[in-house]
This record gives sequence, structure tokens and C-alpha cells, in this order.
Amino acid sequence: MANRPTQDTTGPEAELFDIRLESIERDFNEDLEASAFAVEFHCDGPHGQAFATVILASERLATLEIVPRAMSDLHLLFAALAKQTQAWRIEAK
Repeated sequence: MANRPTQDTTGPEAELFDIRLESIERDFNEDLEASAFAVEFHCDGPHGQAFATVILASERLATLEIVPRAMSDLHLLFAALAKQTQAWRIEAK
């Protein structure tokens, strides 16, 4: 289990996450009622790990757009998650 950060991990001196593209799978997505790509990312940072899957409707994407769009959607996902959980933060003493 990762230790809780003792200082601000969002500043310019913070250690960065290693973000890797784990896989891309194409399948039929029942919710979208269309073929979709499931793009999986593994994020490994100084205080923990995160796994995220971004779902993209394949009819709207050219092959070369899949990874850049998934990266953009991953950013939006984590930005929304950070905003939603901002009140959870406990300030270091």
C-alpha cells in the first residue's frame, strides 16, 4: 500500500506519473449501440497506481485518431475526478 503524501504533489516539483497504454480492444458496446474501442491506460505514480479505460465510439474515429482522442478523454476523466474529490483532501501538517 502506498504511503500518504507528506507534501503538495501537484506543484512543478512533484514527481510525474508513468502513464502507459496497456491495450486497445474493439468490440460492440451495448450502451453506445455501436462498435467501440476500449483503450486501457496504466498510471503508476509516487503514491499509487490507477487503471483507466476510455470508451470511444469507433464510427466517429479514423484509426490514427484513436490514441490521441483516448489520451484527451483520459485527461478530461482525471480533471473531472480531481475536481469532484477536491474536498476530500487532507492538508499535511
